[in-house]
Amino acid sequence: MLDLYIARQPIFDRKLKLYGYELLYRAGQEKSADVKDANQATAQVITLGLIEIGIEKMVGKHLAFINLSRDYVLGNPDLPFPPDNVVLEFLENITVDDEIINALQQLKQRNYIIALDDIHPKSNSLKLLPLADIVKVDLLLTPKEQLAPFIEKLKQYPVKLLAEKVEDGRQVNDLLDMGFEYLQGFFFSKPIVTKHRQLKTNQLAMLALLSKVYESDIEVNELEDVICQDISLSYHLLRYINSAFFSLPGKVESIRQAVVYMGRNELKTWTTVISMAGYCDKPDELMTLAMVRGRMCELLGKSLAMTNLDSFFTAGLLSTLDALMDQSISSILEKLPLHDEIQSAILEHRGLIGSALACAKAYEQGNWNGIKFRGSTIQELNDYYVESISWANKALEHVKKSD
Repeated sequence: MLDLYIARQPIFDRKLKLYGYELLYRAGQEKSADVKDANQATAQVITLGLIEIGIEKMVGKHLAFINLSRDYVLGNPDLPFPPDNVVLEFLENITVDDEIINALQQLKQRNYIIALDDIHPKSNSLKLLPLADIVKVDLLLTPKEQLAPFIEKLKQYPVKLLAEKVEDGRQVNDLLDMGFEYLQGFFFSKPIVTKHRQLKTNQLAMLALLSKVYESDIEVNELEDVICQDISLSYHLLRYINSAFFSLPGKVESIRQAVVYMGRNELKTWTTVISMAGYCDKPDELMTLAMVRGRMCELLGKSLAMTNLDSFFTAGLLSTLDALMDQSISSILEKLPLHDEIQSAILEHRGLIGSALACAKAYEQGNWNGIKFRGSTIQELNDYYVESISWANKALEHVKKSD
């Protein structure tokens, strides 16, 4: 298989429940060729990559939104994707003629969902609206004053509207009021910081817990006491530790046993995970992102045979606290007694941990130029990312079962 980056970006429904992921991709080594050949090659790369990796590893039970070029569709009438778990996207600059219209009609007859991507008022592919199921409106390319009338025009067709490149959570309610059924972007992973915003009681409780858990000189018996003081945390932690995810040799019946089995550092990690999951009133995908980010940082540290893997994981996990609490990350970290290397990694991407965090964040955002880490190959980085997704999904499944 060709060297390949494959990332994903979440898509939410009106209730901010995860609907699917758009798969973002790029060949690691681009060859010099004309545009037509490049489009064909890109489509082949994503096809081969997804067959090799498996769509289910990237999106689970959700829909996969896949960009396909005109040339690939016309040259490959039998797509290797089942119609029940993919949405086929076509870019706004696609050449519209009888050939492509006929191809899309055949795809619809085979029950594929057709989406028009990057749509704005001047898009060439507006001619394909009668064949579309989903229209992805590019908010950055649609002037604000034109958005409402453009939406009314689109509503004349039997399509569902998806707002893409939603980067500000304060846009969400307005977009839903306009009639958008779906939202795409990292609006959920960015804090909505306003002056004088105060932390909620449950957020303060979580910070108070974490501030004790991360004290550098905390003894095992003190860690046990901190956890035991929170009855709900103790209950969920014990249920989680006894789940199939850990596959421990015997049943753990007390926090003391958990400390013995897992060790102080690992117990601190899972206390943090369960605390964040329990206090998260944002889309569930934010917790998934935190776990993927933490795990990928850990795997990057492991690739260099680092011994402080818990610090790599912690930096990735806690780097999402700003979005979780709608506070600046610097103000949150001031309240936590983290090691300087973790603080500087999160705030400034300094050191090896910071480099790992920067790489993980670049991957999740499809920032291809930022995806690099200390000699790791493209294939290795992609493998770490895919493994992180699989691991996070499995871990969070067991966290939810402990509720």
